[in-house]
Amino acid sequence: VPDAGAPTLKTDFGVDSFKLDAGEFNWLPENSRLRGFRQPQQPGWYANAWADFGIRLDPLRRRQEVRVGFRAQHLPLTVRAIDKDSHWGLDNGLKAMGPDGLDGNCYPDRELYIRWLQATVLMPSLQLSVPPWHYDEEVVNISRRLLAIRSEPRFRENMKSALADLLANGDPLLRRPPGSADQFLLGRSILAAPVLEPGAKSRKVHFPSGRWRPWFAPEDGSQDICRAARERRDDATRL
Repeated sequence: VPDAGAPTLKTDFGVDSFKLDAGEFNWLPENSRLRGFRQPQQPGWYANAWADFGIRLDPLRRRQEVRVGFRAQHLPLTVRAIDKDSHWGLDNGLKAMGPDGLDGNCYPDRELYIRWLQATVLMPSLQLSVPPWHYDEEVVNISRRLLAIRSEPRFRENMKSALADLLANGDPLLRRPPGSADQFLLGRSILAAPVLEPGAKSRKVHFPSGRWRPWFAPEDGSQDICRAARERRDDATRL
């Protein structure tokens, strides 16, 4: 997208922001040298210029996304990981943060798609490359309910609190609770325990100290957090 064309795309077509793929040095011809840099043979400067170009597209709203950067920590951009293959297991897939949508460049089975969404809906950023209606009405309904979490006051309040901790103390938005390698906390009060096994109907959840309640109440009205985590969801909030 040419730099000068960005305002037209926003005003005439309602484009909110831009996703800038590529930017890695390997896209340039072999033995390339960069003009205007102190170290023309340092490939990182191409990624630096790419990120700088990205912020210039919309310096006010700053919603752009890149997947590469070099000495660009001062730029308020969202940086995503490169595409991931989506399959079950801890070696690749659910544990990866900031994937390209929920799927990488392949189409996961419907169960993995839902599990991906359950895991990522509580992360700071979320992107859908494959829409829920690629599957069936049940997936659409589940996705709608999950995505609605991000509009709930308790989610927004917790996100604001986590951002305040980040700015004040450097505390990360997503935190690994002690004693668990496959759970995460969003801030201090939202715990997620993603389901990582295909066909699983339950999983063990390690709760940090304190009192917790399920995000979605069980259909029988019980507030038993263990039962709720087993039957309905894998997320909980601190009381």
